[in-house]
Amino acid sequence: MYPVICPSPEQELCTVYKLILILVYSVHSTPIHHYHRMILTCLRLNP
Repeated sequence: MYPVICPSPEQELCTVYKLILILVYSVHSTPIHHYHRMILTCLRLNP
């Protein structure tokens, strides 16, 4: 549903991804390591 890596090297997108992660976790309350890994990848691209 969401791209595996950040569509753009902008820090703002990483913030959005983190908010998405929190939102998804809040709604589904299930392990979402796929999204977490995606966030980590995004953060690595934007130290």
